[in-house]
Amino acid sequence: MRVLVQNLIRIPELLTHRVLPGREDCADEILACGPEYPGFPWEPGLSWAELLSRCPSDWKPDAYIFISPEYNPIPLGVQEADCLTVGAFGDWNLGGQAIEAVGDAFDVLIADRNGVEMLRRKEYACIRYAPIWAHDPAIHRRLPDVERDIDILMLASFNHHVQWERAPWLARVARLSRRHRVVLTSGLFGDDYTRTMNRAKIVFNRSIRGELNMRAYEAPACGALMFYEASNPEVRSIFTDREDCVLYDAENLEDLLAYYLAPENTAERERIAEAGWRRVQQHTYAHHFAMLLNEIEPLVKTRKSGAMPRSFSLSTANRQGLRVATQWLYAINQSVPGRLNALLSDLQGRGSEDAELANLRAVALGEWGSRLAASPDRTAKFSAAVAQAQRALNLAPDYLLARFNLGYLLLEAGRIPEAEAVLHEVAKAFTCSEVTAEQLRGVYFPRRFETFDVHIERVWNETEVGSEEWRNGVQSLLLWRVLLTLGEQALVHGRLREAQDCARWAAAQLPDVSITQDLLGRAQKAVGNVEAAITAYRRTLELNPFRLTAVGELTQLYLDLQRPQEALTLLDAWAALLDGSPFYASVRPEFDQLHNRARQLAALPGEAVGAAATRLLAFPDWRSPAHWQSLVRAFAAAYGPSDAVLLMLRVEPSEGIRTEDILMALQSYLVHDLGLATHALPHITLLNQPLDVRDYWKLFHIADALLIHTEPPELLRDLATTACVPIRTLEDLAVRCAA
Repeated sequence: MRVLVQNLIRIPELLTHRVLPGREDCADEILACGPEYPGFPWEPGLSWAELLSRCPSDWKPDAYIFISPEYNPIPLGVQEADCLTVGAFGDWNLGGQAIEAVGDAFDVLIADRNGVEMLRRKEYACIRYAPIWAHDPAIHRRLPDVERDIDILMLASFNHHVQWERAPWLARVARLSRRHRVVLTSGLFGDDYTRTMNRAKIVFNRSIRGELNMRAYEAPACGALMFYEASNPEVRSIFTDREDCVLYDAENLEDLLAYYLAPENTAERERIAEAGWRRVQQHTYAHHFAMLLNEIEPLVKTRKSGAMPRSFSLSTANRQGLRVATQWLYAINQSVPGRLNALLSDLQGRGSEDAELANLRAVALGEWGSRLAASPDRTAKFSAAVAQAQRALNLAPDYLLARFNLGYLLLEAGRIPEAEAVLHEVAKAFTCSEVTAEQLRGVYFPRRFETFDVHIERVWNETEVGSEEWRNGVQSLLLWRVLLTLGEQALVHGRLREAQDCARWAAAQLPDVSITQDLLGRAQKAVGNVEAAITAYRRTLELNPFRLTAVGELTQLYLDLQRPQEALTLLDAWAALLDGSPFYASVRPEFDQLHNRARQLAALPGEAVGAAATRLLAFPDWRSPAHWQSLVRAFAAAYGPSDAVLLMLRVEPSEGIRTEDILMALQSYLVHDLGLATHALPHITLLNQPLDVRDYWKLFHIADALLIHTEPPELLRDLATTACVPIRTLEDLAVRCAA
């Protein structure tokens, strides 16, 4: 069988033109193209005709296999191939939109077991299971000279946006660092990866979608005992619990780890690890690719007989181009934006006045521009992207997805007020009008493989596109993303009540996501709702124990509230995670600094933490002598040095008024204008520390009342109300004087 395969992982047998194991009698001729196969002249974005032209002149494939369409741009025109075409989706959980766009461009779709079930629900014509991952024996092997000095190892991605479900499990393992040597890390490759795997007695593993991932093979190949989740639907097809792996669940993880690390059970652990090593020797990439060829070989004859028509070919040429362009966009390949833009320009040049096409081109130009450094070229790309989004809206004024993308394109281009206005329109439309599926079709900007992207792919995989369930899922996620963005912008620009409203609204859409709760915590803190902020921060860390910013902010909040013991409890719990996670070693200095501050504050005597005086907080206008002098005059008339009352006057450093000048003006006014003796001055202090508006709540936390001259700004009144700080006027002080 002649096979052309694209984007296949490195297989030594193919590089050296050796027969694949189990295919000795098949006379295969395999041409592999992609980054791992430099012998084939290739680059991303080739058309099917261009790809064939680079094959030997007398050579035509019987089968074409394209690996990972969720990450790599398929050849334009592949649906016209005169051979069996196979699309193998590895990370199908991150490729729902790519599958929807071009899944039916292939005769056969390949996935893991859960992926096969998903594709069957989508009613694709021909679906087959094949193990996607394996190990490379030239890389993943036992090293006899390496000591196994790591008790528990996890070596994988720490992108908790994508691996959000795994984060609490990693925290459970990291906390065992008080009893075992635990190493959770990432970013090791090649020999460093192999050597670190060889140092492990146990490799903790957990899949993202119920598949057998790479570490399921690599860990046993390196001689470690592999721990895998018992609920995985694939693991028992290859491994057997307590014979060549250990399967855990939520109830027994820590007990099983302790058991197999106990010295008296060393022999049992090593026996299972040895059996695991033997098991994976028949599960290399060469073995698995041979299994894939065995699976598709009978289908080659079916394809040649014409019994496998492609529904993709029934689309118009423009729709085909639009769908391929959509897949190219979501394939996130850095080298095809020029080709993609040319394809979209050509489609538009054919006279197509399609709003979805204009939206796609807007997003493609935005993604291209976002990869460029600040430059005239970047500015031009975003200007063109904005123009295309506006073109889509001119063609279809109620196209909400295009309006959503317009908002984010403006935001990325630095046109903040315009972006906020558009996103407010989108939020209003999502809640005040009946939204149809047609208004939500198309691609989204930006794509960063963050929480939104992961969840939107799930909607595309788990629902029928265009259905009510799909519409509700997409609408809720788009609204959630807009609310998060508007909440962040409101925080940055000091619109604290708006930030709180957006955060609460976002939490109503997607509460069980760490970044939702994190924004809610920061917004609640900014308005002075500190107990609600603490609750939100704690929930953030339940969902993602490794969200470092939340750890730091919650610790600082405890310290600001003079609650050092709670800060120490939080930091002690995080210390165990940090000890077991070298990946986060860079935060150790910041952690130690917070820990020292918490210990110092906890060591202070109780009376030193607070102050006995009644504290009046005021925000004078230092540029208006009449304003600040009226506050000082009323206070000096009501209170003297014998009264335990302190007037705290806020000085905003960013206004450029020197504190020394204010002090001199104050003293001169008290002594010369009011005629007070220097030993009879009332208690007045200046609060001149740099303070972001998001931290103004701290001023109200130390105040017993807010003293005002005229009606205060809404922000100050809100902060006083939230902190239960009464508002006192100059008339109130006058009444006291009269009394």
